[in-house]
Amino acid sequence: MRLALRILLAFVAITAIPCGLLLVLRPDGSWLGLSTTLLQPTPFRSFLVPGLILSLLVGSANLQALVVHLRQGTNAFWHTLTAGVLIAGWIVVQIALIREFFWMQWLYLLAGFFIILISLQLKHKELI
Repeated sequence: MRLALRILLAFVAITAIPCGLLLVLRPDGSWLGLSTTLLQPTPFRSFLVPGLILSLLVGSANLQALVVHLRQGTNAFWHTLTAGVLIAGWIVVQIALIREFFWMQWLYLLAGFFIILISLQLKHKELI
């Protein structure tokens, strides 16, 4: 279980941080093959703010959770749970705002749910 959690946290962190930074550096989304037409139903006109949120909030939270979990820190449960909630929440809000659903969103939504479930399972085992 711990290995699966570490893999999921690493996967989210090493994909969210660079992709978010690419959106910040090229807010028109062209480096990731995205079009700003996706943003029409949202309050955003470029990918700058979503890129910042993706890299600085979602990606860094997953990276921090991974580091704390690897060091077996006392707050590892809260870090991993928060990381899972952030990625799952990010995807749910993204779907609600852009009103479209892509296969990759399924992948990240499932990653978020599994991070949450594994975190809860590991916390429960600590209490026994």
